[in-house]
Amino acid sequence: MKRIIIFVFFGLIASWLSASNNQDELDKIEWTKYSDEDSIQVYEAKRAHRSGLIPIKVHTILDYPITKVLTVLTDASRKTEWVPRLDISKTVEQVAFGEFIDYASFDAPWPFEDRDFLVYIRTNYDIEKKEVKAIIYSVTHPQMPNRKGFVRGHTYSGNTYLKSVFNDTKTYVEISFFNDYRGNIPKWIVNMVQLTWPRTFIGQLRGQLAKKDVVDRYENLEMVKKYLAEKQHHEKATRKTATRK
Repeated sequence: MKRIIIFVFFGLIASWLSASNNQDELDKIEWTKYSDEDSIQVYEAKRAHRSGLIPIKVHTILDYPITKVLTVLTDASRKTEWVPRLDISKTVEQVAFGEFIDYASFDAPWPFEDRDFLVYIRTNYDIEKKEVKAIIYSVTHPQMPNRKGFVRGHTYSGNTYLKSVFNDTKTYVEISFFNDYRGNIPKWIVNMVQLTWPRTFIGQLRGQLAKKDVVDRYENLEMVKKYLAEKQHHEKATRKTATRK
């Protein structure tokens, strides 16, 4: 059962950082608390979706600044150190500043077929509020058709929200997700075991954050500020181009 739990929860990490009708549904869900252990609050939707799946949400506070949390969550080169069964993680296309199409594949435990996910991720940084928001959902892309031997999982929607708290020494984390692993995993199993993944995920994340060789790449948010300046310049250039046409 532990192997099944690990397999089920990786779907969220495939697109970590989790704008359609499905996104609106996730935002409007009425939540009920499932558990509160180790400073990790887990919630489930009061009613199952028409697919039979039950969306999940988790809250916690990490004892690390938001810049270091961002470092770990966005470092694709080290995700295999803490994301279970991750085989491949790559960006297929950078759509715009802060907008990506990412691919990830996983080695699933027997008797399940291997899974992969192809998702769109849009991130927004608010320097003044010291917060980061990301939305995630599945897409298709000509460069990444379905692969033989893999079941393409589907992320209906996902939200990730990070906020700097306690004088920038800690990070509030809120993640909600709504995934379908498809294939031969019964939905009742998914609904049962996914409620247990938040403690495992947060524990793995805490462990990675604690490693001495994890260097805070976004310290003082200088890289984020540079990103925002580039994004503003890009948007102005796009508007000028649109005006000329």
